[in-house]
Amino acid sequence: LLLTVNPNFVRYKIKSSSMYFLKKYPMEDETIEALIHSIQSTYQCCGALSYLDYNETNFFHCPSQATFNPKLSPTSCSVPISCCRKSKQSPNCGHDVMKSIFPLNYVMTARAQTNYYLYLCCAGWS
Repeated sequence: LLLTVNPNFVRYKIKSSSMYFLKKYPMEDETIEALIHSIQSTYQCCGALSYLDYNETNFFHCPSQATFNPKLSPTSCSVPISCCRKSKQSPNCGHDVMKSIFPLNYVMTARAQTNYYLYLCCAGWS
């Protein structure tokens, strides 16, 4: 029996599985949540495709008018601490990340790159 594996299919499944788990953040299963944080810290990345993946979660979602909405949850527009660069980690380091980057501009992005891992954890799978 000869089995062949389509690498594009494997890449797709890894990315889609990653997004599936990120959208359910925070997890009821703390083991999966710990795995996500471990991957992000170890590989210095944030999200499956980018830090904006966390905007797809109810927990971190950042509405377009976030800067003018004082009724937002304290976690809105934020990312997990594992998205913060080790030198910048503090209890509130991921707070309001998306609020400070939207609308996306070069000055804010440059500042954010010094504090956060903004890019994909699935980089090797693209």
